[in-house]
Amino acid sequence: MAGNTYEDYIPNLLDSMMTNLDMSDSNYMLIKHYNTFDLPRDYIMDFAKQREQVHFLYHSFDMTQMIGPFEPFLDWIKVLINTYVDESIDEFFERCNIYKLHRPIFKSYFEKGLCKRNEELIFGEIDFERKKFFSAIIEMFSKIAEIKPLVFVFNKIHAAPSSTIKLLQKYSNISYI
Repeated sequence: MAGNTYEDYIPNLLDSMMTNLDMSDSNYMLIKHYNTFDLPRDYIMDFAKQREQVHFLYHSFDMTQMIGPFEPFLDWIKVLINTYVDESIDEFFERCNIYKLHRPIFKSYFEKGLCKRNEELIFGEIDFERKKFFSAIIEMFSKIAEIKPLVFVFNKIHAAPSSTIKLLQKYSNISYI
């Protein structure tokens, strides 16, 4: 058999998706493989260098470590804001229509690496706050994707924390991906 999974299968799938980025309301793809399949970072980054029309974001989950909240989304947004956004963080939050009580939380994480809340949490509003937080993350990615299309690559997603899985579920159900 000519080639292997890395050399043929994944590049063909990704190229097919990128060809149709602006032609569909559902520009996302999940590749599941039930084996010892692994997508090494170097392989994906070499692939990405040849496709500069999009920005590739790669993350490999590890069950022995918890990197941060909503791993890896907040870290990715921080990098993307620094790379592509020409306005202040406050202007960006305003343009994304981020819930005002969440702005300091995001700002403290992007500036200091720590989510810090300035006011007390009202337990009866946890579901409302969670929905607003998810929406804010999705909206920030969407605004950045208007500047440069994004491709998320997750390795070993079975080891992702529940907040990440819930966010991916929410993200995959919106109409403007």
